[in-house]
Amino acid sequence: MDGASKRNPGVARIGGIIRNHLGQTVLAFQEHLSLTSNIAAELKAIYKGFKLCVDINIRKIWVKTDANDALILISSPSQGPWHLQNLLLQIRNLLS
Repeated sequence: MDGASKRNPGVARIGGIIRNHLGQTVLAFQEHLSLTSNIAAELKAIYKGFKLCVDINIRKIWVKTDANDALILISSPSQGPWHLQNLLLQIRNLLS
């Protein structure tokens, strides 16, 4: 999963590939976002990927991303920056 904005903040895109345990592509996604930051785009890509996995009943998930900061925010007990709190909550709810 990946997300990036042209500037920070800027117009962004997210995308990802969901594969099964054999490495075969199950589905892929991409989406255009409006003005957002790089970290918000990365988190939105992770959320979208998690949501799609839940929707198609994939429960064991391994995330491969270049967004180490996003993974730290997700696994942190803190609420995170105010502008990311709702998105972080949605991701954490999917993980539970």
